[in-house]
Amino acid sequence: MRLAAFSLALLLAATPTVRPPVEPAALGVPFRLAQGQEIAVGGELRVRFDAVTADSRCPKGVRCLWTGNARVVLLLTLPGRPSALVTLNTNVDPRSASALGFTVEMGGLEPAPERGKRLRQKDYVVTLVVKRGEPPPAQRGPAFAEVPHAPVESPDVRPPRR
Repeated sequence: MRLAAFSLALLLAATPTVRPPVEPAALGVPFRLAQGQEIAVGGELRVRFDAVTADSRCPKGVRCLWTGNARVVLLLTLPGRPSALVTLNTNVDPRSASALGFTVEMGGLEPAPERGKRLRQKDYVVTLVVKRGEPPPAQRGPAFAEVPHAPVESPDVRPPRR
């Protein structure tokens, strides 16, 4: 019995890891991603919404001098290439970034903050558009960074104090 259990454990350990299937999305068409969700765009590029690292957007029902900004981190992966972390903003540049032969544009971030309500990472949904092609490296700016695939972990984002 122990030999059978050991053999099964050895077989499972030797089995290659298979990535889970992800939803498909078309190039040039807006799509929505929940925090932690991954999507396959154009059949080859995978985009994962890692985290919201800052959210200073003005809460609903509050009069603010500035509309604020939220910053999201995305992980882009393409077979045979190093992964790329991309940082996009809702209200300041960069609102788009290019990596791995694709350009990713921010379409929006939901939900909007509410006074006194703390948003958790799992509450966020980002709208993105991905297009093929990218500008020259000089135009990429600080939103682009190649990494050896390290997911971003950040604490829940708290609303600004008033």
